[in-house]
Amino acid sequence: MTAVKKLTLGLLPEIKVFRMTSIWGLLVDALIDARGRQISDTYFTQIAEPSNNFGILTLTNDKDGNSLQIDKHQVIFTKSAYPNGHVKLDETFAEFKSIWNIIQGVAKLGGIRRIGIVAEHRFEPTKNNNTELVASLTRLAPPQFPAHFSLHYENRILAKAGEAFDVNKSAFINLIYDFYDSSVDTSFPAEGKINANIDYQKYYTPSLDRKITEEMEAHFYAFKKELEIFDKELVKLGLKK
Repeated sequence: MTAVKKLTLGLLPEIKVFRMTSIWGLLVDALIDARGRQISDTYFTQIAEPSNNFGILTLTNDKDGNSLQIDKHQVIFTKSAYPNGHVKLDETFAEFKSIWNIIQGVAKLGGIRRIGIVAEHRFEPTKNNNTELVASLTRLAPPQFPAHFSLHYENRILAKAGEAFDVNKSAFINLIYDFYDSSVDTSFPAEGKINANIDYQKYYTPSLDRKITEEMEAHFYAFKKELEIFDKELVKLGLKK
């Protein structure tokens, strides 16, 4: 299967959690206290306090590619292996579960509306990367000097067949696909390469208040199966040689 260069995992509560703004210190203390037990001693090496970062608590380790962001809207964890490595999926998910459990020990979040996992892939094209993207993903006539190609779309699948779809109230799977010239990547731009990313999201109705970790595990298992399907599609499209 294609190596994942960056993995992002996130949970979105149904409503804003305003109490987060009053427990930043407790969260940081809990994450620091967990070093050497639930996470490694150097898992996070830098802390950006919310007052300096638009209300977002950020803990990072740039060398190891670890990043955690917490605010009143959501919790997002990222493991990056750019430029030359790849993410170990099961190991990274286990790390995220440990971090989530630390956060939950303080914040006790509930009412989770969405769980999402994003996998980023990057390819070396055999020729001009934009030419390959146009040829593989569209029926357009080949342009002479294409640049900055980008394709984004979503595929929404209802959790229960036959229900009327309501993006604000329905329980559904949302698959988001992105294909683009890697030079336009916001975090790790690179000339002459191709990104093919998949975002596997599940929206819950009613929202999750219990067994959130168990549901995360089920979602991760389903995500890996979807990743295998995506990998085969990349071969069919000719993007993966």
